[in-house]
Amino acid sequence: MKVDFSAAWKEHERMARAVPPALKATLGGAFTPRVLALRVAHETLSRFPRNDVPTLLDPSCGLGSLLLASIEWACVSRPQWVKAWLQGGKLRGWEVSRELSDGTKRVLEIAGQCLKLQVRPKLVIRDSLEADEREVCDAVIACPPWKDLAGAAAQDIPPAKRAQIARRFGSFTGTPALHTVFTELGGRLIKR
Repeated sequence: MKVDFSAAWKEHERMARAVPPALKATLGGAFTPRVLALRVAHETLSRFPRNDVPTLLDPSCGLGSLLLASIEWACVSRPQWVKAWLQGGKLRGWEVSRELSDGTKRVLEIAGQCLKLQVRPKLVIRDSLEADEREVCDAVIACPPWKDLAGAAAQDIPPAKRAQIARRFGSFTGTPALHTVFTELGGRLIKR
C-alpha cells in the first residue's frame, strides 16, 4: 500500500529546524534524513518474516525519523505490520528529551492521519543509557547521537555520569562516545 507521508516528513523537518542550538549540541547535533532513515529501515527490517510483526525500538528516537521511515517502508513491504505497530504497541521509542519525544508523537500522529489510523505510539521519556532491560525487542533501529566525549568534550557529561556509563558499557572505556555506547546497548536490547 503506497501512502504519501510528505506531511509527516515536512513536520519532522520543521521541528528539526526549530530545535534550539543548545539542545542540538547536547544531542549530537543532527537528525536522520529521510533517505538514510528509509535505508536503515530496509536493512533492519527486510529479513523479518512477512507474517511475524517484530517489536521495533529506537532507543534514541529524537524526532522520530527512523520510526516514521519504518512505517513508510512497512506500508510498501510489510503492510500487515502497520496497524500492530501504530495501535498495538510494537513500535517503540525512547528519548531523553521531552521536547523531542513530543515531536516524535506529533510526527507519528500525522503519519496516522496519512493512513487514516488513530495512533497510540509507545513513547517513553528516559535516558536509554540507564536502561537495565535486556532482550525487550525483536529489532533495534537507531542512528544514535554521534558525540565524541574525549578531551574537552568530556565536560559535557558530569564525572559521576561518565563513571556510571563506563561501568555499564565496556565500549565507553575504549572509545568514550555516545554512538559506541548506543551500539552496545542495541545488542543488549534485542531478543535472542
